[in-house]
Amino acid sequence: KDDNKKSNTISTLTYSLKGRTLLDYDTPRYLCEYSGKIVVNITVDGDGRVLDTYINSSSTSNNECLIDAALDYAKNAHFDSSTTPSQLGSITFHFKGKY
Repeated sequence: KDDNKKSNTISTLTYSLKGRTLLDYDTPRYLCEYSGKIVVNITVDGDGRVLDTYINSSSTSNNECLIDAALDYAKNAHFDSSTTPSQLGSITFHFKGKY
């Protein structure tokens, strides 16, 4: 089982950031009616703050509600610190909606 997976009954998220641990994130809750996978590419600084986010083309939905929610959650994620001043990674959100 993937140690980098966090879940609840509403949605799940996984992340990829080599050698780093996700310390804090908002539990993804949203008011969108649709389901989908949204992949957000992230740039993280040495202190673990997310500096930049953009949608990865491997996302399975172009629903604006899902995209906006994913970008908001990704921007507020916080990772452990590293000696690497800038690092690229991704966070994948699997949103479960009514449709």
